[in-house]
Amino acid sequence: MVQKRPILTTEERKTILNQEILKHQTQGKRIESQIEFRVTLVTEKEINHVLHLILSVFTGGLWLLVWALVYFSAKDTRELLQVDEYGGITLTPVRG
Repeated sequence: MVQKRPILTTEERKTILNQEILKHQTQGKRIESQIEFRVTLVTEKEINHVLHLILSVFTGGLWLLVWALVYFSAKDTRELLQVDEYGGITLTPVRG
């Protein structure tokens, strides 16, 4: 016999969602938007500007082109975090 999981209350779902948000924030992600039991998390691509500056100085400015390409091609990654009525957590990448 398969036992069904109980449906959680709104407060229980919010508690689970808040715990998951905290876990992801410790990994460097930030909240972009939040609606009910869904949160869009953003991870910003880190660029080591000090290293690029040093390389630009040592190459007489030639590295500036590489630095510009890295800067303008760096894209943030987005993920959708959801908690369903049974407390199940899904994290899916957002394309676009």
